[in-house]
Amino acid sequence: MRRLSDIIACVRFAQDHALPVAVRGSGHACAGTALCDDGLVVDMSRMKGIRVVPDGGIVRAEPGVTWGDMDHATQAFGFAVPGGTDSEVGIAGLSLGGGNGWLMGAFGATCDNILSLDVVTAEGRLVTASASEHEDLF
Repeated sequence: MRRLSDIIACVRFAQDHALPVAVRGSGHACAGTALCDDGLVVDMSRMKGIRVVPDGGIVRAEPGVTWGDMDHATQAFGFAVPGGTDSEVGIAGLSLGGGNGWLMGAFGATCDNILSLDVVTAEGRLVTASASEHEDLF
């Protein structure tokens, strides 16, 4: 939980000092959206924890995970997650962008398979967003 509290502290610091915030997931993006001028970059690229719950067919992953990491963890249980076609792409950015990949025709886009997300709001509050909770963020 220490990492999560660090993210919350960063967001609150930026808000207290009127700084723009950019979020860097795995670091794959080349368009510069994970950077900002004269602001704070919250780098989550080292947050690479993955927990597979085989009985429920559920995976819980941190924002620095790439699709290569995800495939490695889930294939050990005989699972495949609808995700990107490039193993270097991060799950956070791809999922937020919809998520087109090899399994999309059979199982939908990546975002169609997300059950919930832990979100740190601009105010620095941690909420869980799902179809039934904080739907506006989901």
